[in-house]
Amino acid sequence: MLEAFRAVRRAQLLFTPTRTLALPRPPHEDWSSQAVRLVEAGDFREAELVARAEFEATRDAQAFLLMVQASYREGRYFDCIRDLEARPDVVDATTPSGAELRRLALSAYLEVRQVDHARAFVGRCLAETPEAPDLLLKHASILALDAKYEDAADQLMALNRRLPGRPAILRRLVAVFEQMRDTGKAAAFLRAYQRAMPDDPWASSKAEQFRALGLA
Repeated sequence: MLEAFRAVRRAQLLFTPTRTLALPRPPHEDWSSQAVRLVEAGDFREAELVARAEFEATRDAQAFLLMVQASYREGRYFDCIRDLEARPDVVDATTPSGAELRRLALSAYLEVRQVDHARAFVGRCLAETPEAPDLLLKHASILALDAKYEDAADQLMALNRRLPGRPAILRRLVAVFEQMRDTGKAAAFLRAYQRAMPDDPWASSKAEQFRALGLA
């Protein structure tokens, strides 16, 4: 028994944990160029590692932004949120990078339906850029998730007047008016959506539902 214990102890002392390392970069290529190149190639995991190594070495906010963008674009929303929540000092910075990080946090929280956090961030983001269409669209989505359908519809209608024919706006209008049981308006906006996106299978399926209700 004692000899077995000593063998285990020796193994523990000799054990060296492995660590995932970023790929070595070609000569004359800086970290940001390497990270962008990897993102463009769809290699988000390696891009994140490159940016993370730079952030850990220099605390460069741009490296942090690229790092969390890479995990977000790969669909690893909880990893993205974990890193964002670990560095509120970087996220809260009154800099262009800070503003981009707050928008990214909003998007990540929406993806995982953490509505309370998303609501807080959309308020902060709209305070900085109150007329940004993408933020207003996300705000309308949050209103709908909060079952404030009339408020969501008002905001979406205003966006549709400002930016007519945008598929993202039209699709949300269909969903909101369905929730309000105004199937006539939902069908009208679905037809507008189908003109913009004629090959979308979601729209075809939804149109079949409306035809069954006599709303074709």
